[in-house]
Amino acid sequence: MTSGADDAQPRFSLPSGTRLGNYKVIRLLGSGGMGQVYLAEQTAPVRRQVALKLIKTGVFNEVSFKRFRSERQSLAIMNHPAIATVFDAGATPEGQPYITMEYVPGPPITRYCDERKLSVRQRLELFIKVCEGVRTRTRRPSFIAT
Repeated sequence: MTSGADDAQPRFSLPSGTRLGNYKVIRLLGSGGMGQVYLAEQTAPVRRQVALKLIKTGVFNEVSFKRFRSERQSLAIMNHPAIATVFDAGATPEGQPYITMEYVPGPPITRYCDERKLSVRQRLELFIKVCEGVRTRTRRPSFIAT
């Protein structure tokens, strides 16, 4: 995923202030191949900052919808420090699904490594921690998209 702050804005991005259910978009955090992640504020029943992931408009189709739904379900049942906790799920008025997750502030992992001038060994140690989270996430084959 690329950082929304450093890269050109994607073709479509939700404007700040957009409301989706109990969530108010603050700003784009990043954009990947299939989705965009926004910093949002949950306004009810509690107030907190969340990460809101939404399928990009240009790739919103039946295949991406099935993949997103599978990802949403697999994330919802995971419990690992390397995986953000899912709080809620919903859809835009146009039917685009979204999920809201724990917001974990910080730079992209590549910038984190560069800013700290991590050695190759330190980067690999960090990468192993990330892989442990991914391994936990994919350990249950019944939740892998087919």
